[in-house]
Amino acid sequence: MKRKFKGARFTTKGINTSLAYELQLLIWDLIDQLEGEQDYLQVFKLENKEGEVKLTHRQEEPDYSRDYILKSKIFSIESDNKIFVIDDGEYSTMMFANEY
Repeated sequence: MKRKFKGARFTTKGINTSLAYELQLLIWDLIDQLEGEQDYLQVFKLENKEGEVKLTHRQEEPDYSRDYILKSKIFSIESDNKIFVIDDGEYSTMMFANEY
């Protein structure tokens, strides 16, 4: 089984300007910690929840979904967002869903 997301990693301008660097690092770390087979598309949903941030990490093949609750003092977001991280075999790109 070949692990994905091992090449160069890039972020779009939207991610660089609107998503806290700590959240970017957390997302890459969650991908790295994912055991078993990885889909080429990792989806992260960020939602403001009463002083906390709910982060949902999903992939389709094989089916995977996990929720995390983050302290908003450390990880804050301006609005709810969906983030795609796509591996094309040579490199990976993190982008907001509306940048796809």
